[in-house]
Amino acid sequence: MTQDIQYVLDNGDGPYLDLPILDGFQPTIGTAPTLKLRSPLDTAVTTGQKAATTGNHAYLVEDAWYALDATDNWFNYFELGSYSDAESSVDITLSYLNSKGEYVSEKFYGMSKTIDLAMGGTLTIYNHTSNFQTGTLKAQYRSPTQDILDALNTGDTAVESVRITLTDWDGNTTSDVFSVSYDGITTAPTATDDTRETFAGERSRDNVLDNDVVADSKIKVTHLDGVELSAGARFEGEYGTLRIKGNGGYDYRAKKNIDFDGQEEVRDVFTYTITDREGDTDTAELVFTFSNSDAPIARDNSVSLGDSATVRAGLLSDDGSPNGSDLRLVSINGQAVEAGDIIDTQYGTMTIRNEGGSFTFVAKSDDEIDFGDDQEVHETLSYVVTNDSGLTDDATLTITVYDVI
Repeated sequence: MTQDIQYVLDNGDGPYLDLPILDGFQPTIGTAPTLKLRSPLDTAVTTGQKAATTGNHAYLVEDAWYALDATDNWFNYFELGSYSDAESSVDITLSYLNSKGEYVSEKFYGMSKTIDLAMGGTLTIYNHTSNFQTGTLKAQYRSPTQDILDALNTGDTAVESVRITLTDWDGNTTSDVFSVSYDGITTAPTATDDTRETFAGERSRDNVLDNDVVADSKIKVTHLDGVELSAGARFEGEYGTLRIKGNGGYDYRAKKNIDFDGQEEVRDVFTYTITDREGDTDTAELVFTFSNSDAPIARDNSVSLGDSATVRAGLLSDDGSPNGSDLRLVSINGQAVEAGDIIDTQYGTMTIRNEGGSFTFVAKSDDEIDFGDDQEVHETLSYVVTNDSGLTDDATLTITVYDVI
């Protein structure tokens, strides 16, 4: 009798994992020991319907659909017992294909044993007493690493299995096969639109891959507006020129004079294609917007530092002014600021160095910060800038402080 239980890895994206459990039927039952498998995970983290099957020498009760990621631990309990309710002596034999491709059949002695399986996963068995009336054998399965699973393409299948055989003092046996089958699938990456405000004469640099999602393998930009990328290629937009590399980095130079033709806003739109190693693709837009206004453009910033550390940066370093006038920092979190002001924040102290937005931030010590399990904390400050036209814009500064261990 075979019972197939299907598990899913990577939150439904695959690859998939099947657990076929084979009943160890023998023609003569006698006083043969029994092998029973029960639910491997706490019910609080399981979903799906119960699947149950019984056999002459073994029975299985499992919950279907557990979420597993590569290198996750998966626990199982093999309960051992004798039919006669009398104390029995049992040998345990493990038969499997190891990571070297060799077939191994060996007896299990002692309190614990770890075996390396064909795909790179491991199975650890421990807590065994050889003389028992009823007993428990606990097993911990650890799946292969993500790079091994990523190497499986659609149609590829790789199997790890262990046959566990119990033999009592009269030579009666029963066995079950713990088998994990990985069926490779490929999931396309996800490209996300990128939009950047700019103005005449400004040079914009960034990376379109920063907000894209990698599924199965590394991605790169392969096409722009349907044209395959080549070294040094330039793409002319209506309002500027774009260069973009396979790693996603781009350099856009806006024309010095923008003809708005009576419109409040105009845009340059480019469509880029990302491709992963399996050939899966997705597309998104890279958009540059121009506003027919003298208002400054403030852009979000971020800094990261360890506890008790100091960082110097500029809030306005990547901000811009369409009319070419200098930018000035007006306020932080609604509080008017000028050079020399000191602002106490949740995780440190900020000193404003000049009206151009340069600042120094000193993080609190680890004794003053509750890092929790994430070992880092975040806070966000809002700021307002202005230029000679008197118009304003606002943006944010995100500060990350990590625990220095």
